Amino acid sequence: MWEQGDLSETDSSSPPLPPRTRESRPGNLKRLKPAAQVLFTINVSIFKPAQDLISELPDDVLVLIIGNLTLLDSVRANMLSHRWKRISFTRPDLVFDRYNMFLTPHSDESLEYYHIDRWISFAIGMGAEDLSLDFYCDELYSPGFGHSIDQCLQTLTLACTNLAQYDLHGMFAYLLTLKTLTFERCTLPERLSLSSLMQLEDFLIMFTKGVTVVTVSNMNLVRIQDLYNSHFVFDLRRAPNLKQLRHWMTPKTLPWILTHLPKCCPALQSLAVVTASDLAKHMPPTTAIFSKVTELCLIEREGSLYGIVAMDCILRGFPCLRELELWRLTEHPDSEEGKVEPKEYVHEHLKRVVMGGFRGTSSEIEGVIYLLTHTSVLERLVINPESSAVHPWYIKIRDVALNKGEREKICERLQSFCKDGVLSVP
Repeated sequence: MWEQGDLSETDSSSPPLPPRTRESRPGNLKRLKPAAQVLFTINVSIFKPAQDLISELPDDVLVLIIGNLTLLDSVRANMLSHRWKRISFTRPDLVFDRYNMFLTPHSDESLEYYHIDRWISFAIGMGAEDLSLDFYCDELYSPGFGHSIDQCLQTLTLACTNLAQYDLHGMFAYLLTLKTLTFERCTLPERLSLSSLMQLEDFLIMFTKGVTVVTVSNMNLVRIQDLYNSHFVFDLRRAPNLKQLRHWMTPKTLPWILTHLPKCCPALQSLAVVTASDLAKHMPPTTAIFSKVTELCLIEREGSLYGIVAMDCILRGFPCLRELELWRLTEHPDSEEGKVEPKEYVHEHLKRVVMGGFRGTSSEIEGVIYLLTHTSVLERLVINPESSAVHPWYIKIRDVALNKGEREKICERLQSFCKDGVLSVP
């Protein structure tokens, strides 16, 4: 039934409209069906029920897809298929890195208790293969592992953790399948032994305190990275398969490294050493032969790293060397070195040399000339490269800014000893 509309805002001079009845409606005005009724009729007549193609995928494919989603998205994905609800509970990884969001509305000044031991126990009980603990707080965390660690654990990362009074050696006895171990900003016992970790392949230790000696006697160990830990030494008794060693060392450690390391680590291929002292002064009279090392990086804070004595020791001690990086972090005054008698020895494998902190003194020039005249296949010599603002070892290296005249002088002195295109002084 049509009703008369509100005419309060119409022109008062116009006569009032009569009420519209069924008989007074225009002939072209017809009652239409509701839009929902029309659409419902069309949908039923045209579309067919969609096929659930996702449900036809095998379980391993669905688990792989679920594993690449966040926890929230994996729960939301349950509506896509009747099988996703079951698959979502079998995702291979659980990441809880947003726990601080629950502490944001906490109004008290401090928390008396904040334990996550149950999270650790849950991860271990589920057979986690990768356990990463990062506790960035004022006071280091003391975990409660116990001796119930699952034997499936392959990767263990401990950060900002107080382990000085913890029985690490007892815990290591249960880690039968551990392959990667990382200590970052941790407090460790004074003596640490990795010998019981029979399957260990990678060991990374950085910014630690307390430890003075780390004993290594592992058959499967492949890589050791020691960053910013100049207060302890490695006792490398036996690591026959070690291929990469990066180590901050004290002046007393360097002679042992250059004389005994090849015997303990015969498979070593990459060696990087950082020290705060003069490498040349602490080099022993005779060094052992590193027969398989192809990459060598030496970083010293001060010293005569580019002198003839150091160059001769490097070329003779590393006969298969292909890449050499030398970095000096601070300025060192020019000094007179003892002359090295030229011998009939030419290095046949060295192809690339990078020198940082080069100032072009007379002793440095003589050392580079000695290097150029005792290598036969050198393809590139870069002095003070531009792209060395931050070294991969978290060391901020400040290159020496040489003016145009100094660069031209260095090139003029060295160009006659090398082939065209070999020397680069940016």
